[in-house]
This record gives sequence, C-alpha cells and structure tokens, in this order.
Amino acid sequence: ALRRFQCLNCHLRDGEGGIGTELAEKLRGEEKGEAADNDPLPPRLTGVGHKATASWLKEVILNGGRARPWMGLRMPQY
Repeated sequence: ALRRFQCLNCHLRDGEGGIGTELAEKLRGEEKGEAADNDPLPPRLTGVGHKATASWLKEVILNGGRARPWMGLRMPQY
C-alpha cells in the first residue's frame, strides 16, 4: 500500500524512501517560532502499522487531520 499510494515519496520506512537532504533543509527553513524547534520532516512510517488505523488515515488524507497541528507544513490532501 505504501508503494501503491506513493507514501515513500516523502515518508521514510525501514530505510527506504523519504525526501532528499536539500529539500529537508528547505523545509527546516520554512518553519517559524516554536515549530522550528521540531523536525519538520514527514513522520517516519517504520513501526506505525499498528497505530495507523483506517479512520485516522482517512482523516489525514481526505479531511485535513493533523498529527502535528503546531506546524505550518502539512501533508497535501488528495
């Protein structure tokens, strides 16, 4: 599913996927204030299978749900 939905284009899982160093640095520069103290990279997906319920994924992908609401950057809605 991660490959089919192209999650690994941004997210890292078991050392596979993720964004490049240059984009990561650019994302870090975009965050301001308190959010700048946190890592703005897309969350790693290693070991989250038991946490990622269908209802949560639907909320994030379709309804704009946010795991880190303090951040200005967010996953695009599809």
